[in-house]
Amino acid sequence: MSISTILKEMRSIDIRSTEKEFMDDPEFKGTDLTESFKFIKITNMLGGGRLAVINCIGKALQDIPFQRDLSVLDIGCGIGDMGGAIISWGERHGRNINYTGLEKSAYILDEARKQNKNNNMRFISGDLFESDLPEADLVIISMVLHHLDEADVISAIRNLAAKARIALIISELERSLPPYLICQLLSMTIKNSSAIHDALLSVRKGFKAPEMRNLISRAGHRGIVRRGLGWRILAVVPLFEISSPHRR
Repeated sequence: MSISTILKEMRSIDIRSTEKEFMDDPEFKGTDLTESFKFIKITNMLGGGRLAVINCIGKALQDIPFQRDLSVLDIGCGIGDMGGAIISWGERHGRNINYTGLEKSAYILDEARKQNKNNNMRFISGDLFESDLPEADLVIISMVLHHLDEADVISAIRNLAAKARIALIISELERSLPPYLICQLLSMTIKNSSAIHDALLSVRKGFKAPEMRNLISRAGHRGIVRRGLGWRILAVVPLFEISSPHRR
C-alpha cells in the first residue's frame, strides 16, 4: 500500500462514517448475510472480541456471589457464538448462566438455533429499542451500536441500561487505522464482496473512547470505558455498585 493511500485512509478514519452497511437493510438476507456473520465470528476469535467481552463480564460480576444464578441478554447476538463462549466461561468459573440471544433477523435466528443446542441458551426475536425487552442481570451489546447514528446510540444505551440489573456491557471496534488495515488483510481470505464492504465500513463507523464515554453520559449514566486488545472500545455501565478497576 502506498504512502498516499495510507494517508487517505487515515483521513477517512478520523471522522465517523454515516454510510449504511448492507446488513442495515432489512431485505439483506440469505448467503450474503450468513457470510457477513461468519466473518464477524472470525474477527471476534482472532481479534480478541470474545475475550474482551468475557473480561468485562468477570469485572461486572466480581462482587456477585458465585451461588447466584445469572441471566445474560445478548443484543444483536448474530449466530450465537458469543453465547457459547459465555456459557463455557461460566462453567469454568462455577457460575450458572442462562443466556438469551436477541436478534432481529429471522434468518439469522434460525442459524443461531441450528448451531447452538445448549439447554442454557435460547434465542428470541426482537428489536433493541422495544420497551418490553426481557430484563437480565447482564445486558450485552457487542458490535451493534456502530450501525446507529448518534441520537439512536444514546436512546439504545438508555433503553438497555433500564433492562440490566447488574450492568450493561458494550463492546465496539475502535475507529483507527490498524484495525482497518487488519480487516483489509482478513478480507483477502473471503470472496463475498458485501461481507468485505461491511467489515471495512464497520471500522470507519466505530468509536473513540472519549466519544463512547460522552454518549453514555448523555444517556444519563456513567461508564467505565477503556480501550481493549484487538482495538476494542469496552464499556461497563454499572447498575449495581462495581469496585474500582484499580482495586483488588
